[in-house]
Amino acid sequence: MWRALVLLAAGAGASFVPSFPCTLTTDPAECVDTTVSGFHVCAWCAAPGSRGCHPVGSVYNECEKECCVARGAASRCAQSELAGLGACDGAAATVLSDASAFASSRAGTRPALAFSGGGARAFTLALGWTRALKALDLWPASGLLAAVSGGGWFFGPHYYGDDAAADLGATTPPETLTLAALAASATPKLFSAPGAILKTCVELLAERAVYSHKPLDEIWRDAIFASYLEPFGVGSHQPFFASDGAAKAAVARNPALYGGESAPLAPRSPSPTLVLGGSVEGPADLVPLQKKIYLPLALGADATGSPSAVDVTYAKRGGGGNETLAVGGLQETWALGAVPLRAAARNESTAVALPTHLFSLADAVGVASMAPGGVLTQIFGAGGASDGTATGAAAATLSNLVPTKRLWAPPSLALPPYFVLGDGGDVENFGLVQLLQRGATRAVVFDATLSPLAPRTRWDPAARAPTAADVDEYVPALFGMDVGRDLEAELSHNHVFDARGFAPLCLALQDAAARGTGAVASASVVTVRNDLFGVEAGRSVDLTLVYLDLPSKWLAALPSETREAIKKGDDFPNFPFYDTFTQLALAPVQVALLAHMASWVIEQNADLLREKLASESA
Repeated sequence: MWRALVLLAAGAGASFVPSFPCTLTTDPAECVDTTVSGFHVCAWCAAPGSRGCHPVGSVYNECEKECCVARGAASRCAQSELAGLGACDGAAATVLSDASAFASSRAGTRPALAFSGGGARAFTLALGWTRALKALDLWPASGLLAAVSGGGWFFGPHYYGDDAAADLGATTPPETLTLAALAASATPKLFSAPGAILKTCVELLAERAVYSHKPLDEIWRDAIFASYLEPFGVGSHQPFFASDGAAKAAVARNPALYGGESAPLAPRSPSPTLVLGGSVEGPADLVPLQKKIYLPLALGADATGSPSAVDVTYAKRGGGGNETLAVGGLQETWALGAVPLRAAARNESTAVALPTHLFSLADAVGVASMAPGGVLTQIFGAGGASDGTATGAAAATLSNLVPTKRLWAPPSLALPPYFVLGDGGDVENFGLVQLLQRGATRAVVFDATLSPLAPRTRWDPAARAPTAADVDEYVPALFGMDVGRDLEAELSHNHVFDARGFAPLCLALQDAAARGTGAVASASVVTVRNDLFGVEAGRSVDLTLVYLDLPSKWLAALPSETREAIKKGDDFPNFPFYDTFTQLALAPVQVALLAHMASWVIEQNADLLREKLASESA
């Protein structure tokens, strides 16, 4: 499928030429700066309901003069700079942008949960784990919940979708899980969500090569949306909030922004605040980087970013320049990509010019799972132009598949640069760092790993350092041990815990796995100073890890026909470690089997999890 995508990209690169350069521009600053042969040709309309970039000759039929921004002697717009949009009612949105406005985003003593990435496997495990936690009344009504990649594919619809997304089915005990019972349990609509995402990407690329009506960097987002959000009643441009009260407060601050396709989303019931975990992979103008410096990105229902900004020096590979930029700070998520204009009357907020659409749940779920982005960026860069050859056309097209957004670092009012955004797993696959940035002191991490935990007979964590064959590489990276190198992920900056906590945690996991009821264990760990990630030293963290394995007691309890089907592998290849990339599409019975196993593990470890997920720490 990837080969088809590359071949199609070569053809698309040759044909993907918008009829006019304004057609695909969604950014206000880029719109008014667009020139052809030295002439400004685009005008930005900021009027509510008509926001977008238009050819300068057509905008007057759609936009009041006071709401129109364009440059050049021929322009009839009232404004020549975005800063003048204050004259247009509803054109300049007010966005909360000071850390003091986001005190509720701090974890405090509340529980923090983190669900890892891992494609459709992670989606399925999150479903099974969550189902059991709710059935056992262990699900917290408050706190924080981080979800990366496939974890976000589950929580996006489950939090914000229709009633079908709330139906997780019932857990079937292993003793009665015949193949017929398995098929009967696989009827909830969510079980049919994992679809052929790469096939959809190819189809969208072919369509946009012909019609050039939507940006290429939205193809992955739109493919994820089509499988996991649209079938459950979520709109493509709906912003998401932590609660119904938070959504109403946002509407009250900017009433002209919401409604129709931008109707705000709120969770159906009290739940931990959702924080989708993505990554910041460098300035678009400087990728590919000489040295990869990836930062975790929190795309929260309450706020996006980190509590404080950090200065990062980036250098382009091959000596193409370098720049030090501020990354971080907090702002309301719906305004991600906006251009700051001026400090508002209250020091907690800033007036901004918004892009064409508000940043939505579909945007966040897409960014947090854009695993191909890191590879594409390091090979092709971002937003490249073709050199006229077939190879150059393919490279340019593939580079334009990578999502980029302006990332503002409040309180600066400078024009924010474009940054490449990617899958949270490109830097830290749990979203745990984002929780630590928000002050978490206890966390339960659900790891939908692709790496089975080595038993004590093969690896003694107290005797030697791990290799990539012993444990999920993302776990030792948190303790300063980088055991894996690949083109996609960059783990060398992930050291947030004292290394002395690593062996006790892994020893406890191995002991739990050996008991046959699931690799679930806790350990007390202490943070170390990580200035790049905004984590201070000396904080004690009660860390619990639910680590994917094949529990021997669950397997032994299955009816022989189900056990034999797993062993044979035709209907359940790689179970329970469904491949992240080659098994993006799962049959409902494949989802059901893995979800039943995940729910059973939670049931077997309910006492430990009840203690760790209590509403307030002891």
